[in-house]
Amino acid sequence: MGIYLFNTQVLFDLLQTNPNYDDFGGDIIPHAIKTCDVYGFDFDGYWRDIGTIRSFYEANLEMVCQNPPFNFYDTERPVYTHSRFLPGSIVEDSKLKDVLLAEGCQIQKAEITHSVIGLRSLISAGTKIKDSVLMGADYYTDSFVSSSSKPPIGIGPNCHIEGAIIDKNARLGAGVVIRPFPPGTEITTEDWVVQDGIVVIPKDGCLVSGTHIEPKE
Repeated sequence: MGIYLFNTQVLFDLLQTNPNYDDFGGDIIPHAIKTCDVYGFDFDGYWRDIGTIRSFYEANLEMVCQNPPFNFYDTERPVYTHSRFLPGSIVEDSKLKDVLLAEGCQIQKAEITHSVIGLRSLISAGTKIKDSVLMGADYYTDSFVSSSSKPPIGIGPNCHIEGAIIDKNARLGAGVVIRPFPPGTEITTEDWVVQDGIVVIPKDGCLVSGTHIEPKE
């Protein structure tokens, strides 16, 4: 983690004489140590790098453990999200284990394990979700039924989602299967990507019913 304070004139001069420098940690600070007065402060609190898909994925899933490394409920230093006016989440006849559940969700007869379920998430009956991060949605649609050629926003019925990040407003039809790939796997398609083995469905993405995203046997 780094919070940097610089004398702007010194920084400007350094960049003028070294135009190829483009990274604080790799270029500017090592050079400044040799030519300027540099001071550091050891930080021993909670910190996670989320600069890659895998680190973002792992940092989110750390929060669903029984004893997470960061406490959102510290009475002396509570953490609040952006103020929203949403209904409470409705969970109908479902099984949830080690789940961080945001507000405004509708979950119907699903099984969810070790996952983050973002605000306004719609999850249909028969779906199983494991080791995944769902970002939720920016708005509601009228129902679980779509009147267009696309599936409605949310996760359709009888899906299996594992080892994935589902970005906001994604539409997954019925029977979609997503399974993780070996670490290091990189795949790019028009509708989805795999980065370091994690399947990512982009914001506003759409997977038609019956789509399978999984390693080939």
